[in-house]
Amino acid sequence: STPFSLSSAMPHCLRKLSQGWEQSFEQCPGKKAKLLPLCPEVRSSLMDRLMDFQDLAAAVCQYLRPMDVLFLLPASSRVQHMAGSEEVWRYFCRQRWGPATNLQLFRSAKDCLRDCNGWYPKDVKNGRCLPSFQLRRLQAPDPPALALDVRMNHEDLVLVTEGAESKPARLMVLDPRDGSTKDNLQVSDCNVNCCDISPGLIGIGGDDLKVQLFRRPGSMTYGSSSSSNLTHCGQGSDSGGYIFCESFQCSDPVNDLRLVREDAVVALKTVKSRQPVGLEVIHWDRPDIRSSIVGGSAECGGKFLHALDCFDGCCSLSNLVCTAEHPVTSCFSAMLFDLRRSMPCVMDVPVTETDLGTLLWPLRTGRFPQVYANLLREHGTGTGEIRMVDFRYPSLKLSVHCRLPNPVEDFRCLDGSIYAVCADRDAEVSRLRLHRFNPEVGMTECLCTVVEAHDARGRTFREDLKVFAMSPQGFALAYGHEFTLGHVARPQRWMVQ
Repeated sequence: STPFSLSSAMPHCLRKLSQGWEQSFEQCPGKKAKLLPLCPEVRSSLMDRLMDFQDLAAAVCQYLRPMDVLFLLPASSRVQHMAGSEEVWRYFCRQRWGPATNLQLFRSAKDCLRDCNGWYPKDVKNGRCLPSFQLRRLQAPDPPALALDVRMNHEDLVLVTEGAESKPARLMVLDPRDGSTKDNLQVSDCNVNCCDISPGLIGIGGDDLKVQLFRRPGSMTYGSSSSSNLTHCGQGSDSGGYIFCESFQCSDPVNDLRLVREDAVVALKTVKSRQPVGLEVIHWDRPDIRSSIVGGSAECGGKFLHALDCFDGCCSLSNLVCTAEHPVTSCFSAMLFDLRRSMPCVMDVPVTETDLGTLLWPLRTGRFPQVYANLLREHGTGTGEIRMVDFRYPSLKLSVHCRLPNPVEDFRCLDGSIYAVCADRDAEVSRLRLHRFNPEVGMTECLCTVVEAHDARGRTFREDLKVFAMSPQGFALAYGHEFTLGHVARPQRWMVQ
């Protein structure tokens, strides 16, 4: 017999059954019940009887891990039929990737899980192979505008653009499946520097000293239902798009922000020259009561904060990550904050202590407690380097280095891997390529060429901003006034030659 494990949430009797024990009570009064071990034949018979109840059997399989379900297959033909059903494996896929599961690309849900939703396809003959992508070049907005930030989930692709008096900044919401425009809203006469997205809610901030919220009518708020400012706005709209909901005035321009689950917005403020000012926490239900962290104060270790991010699946006031600069040495570090505490800085890990003249930009977080930052050197180099910090082991000696063949324009983290867009600046024709680094094996590989020929139109490499976003279904890249959308495609082994 093969051992397997059940979740603690399973009923006690099923857990006893899976361990191979049966409760037998003797009729003699005064004697306690005995636990008798079951032989493999009896255990198989009991499992067959359990599998007669299909709903219960499906629940048993779903409480197991995928590997444990495979261990169940040799038990009997009936168990094998139930444990190998499509319903069970679809559950595992949706539990891992949610609505962004690419089940439509695969013949079975088991293939989808084995190929990691299409990002790590496996070939029977050649082993693991590179993923396939379907690239779609989108039309530039009218009038053309430079995208300053982009966010993506399975429902929406959100972009914000630069603005001027004759060309207002825009908030664009696109369909991530085909790139069609859902919303194209004029939001400010100044640059909109940043955006963040949660189910049914978008937050933006810019040089107009404002944080603005937009909500899809009929959708739930990001956090609890107590946020009356968001719950009752925009009722009666039939468009199904995003509508303006609330605006919060700030004392300085907003360079970055995050929507957190405590019904609040955390804004990173700067002056117009992009010199850091500090953090400000704005609660939707009580916007009059705000908390702030001034750059250079004791609350942030006397350092100035430059970038802000949250861990995957847990955007909360209790685990915000920032990059910080020492005012004297200009060394950069990664800082972990818990904004519920009176002294919010929980951990400060130096990153560029021995590499002066190097900035940490951009900053991205993966699964807790891993943080990644690109080493942007002042004079530039022909290669790229991303450094990982694990807050469990706050030491530079234990950090992971991701080395890339070209400078990094932007990168994201997905399922424990780093996906970076790199520019081949030394070539006659500048190409933008998508690379992947897997920290577990320490290997970097080029997945595809996103843009064959990129025209910077006279902008320097620091002025030629490129912003990148990802979801389990694919990616989006905004470069200059153009956009490219990439979707995970059917594995190459199924292509008809």
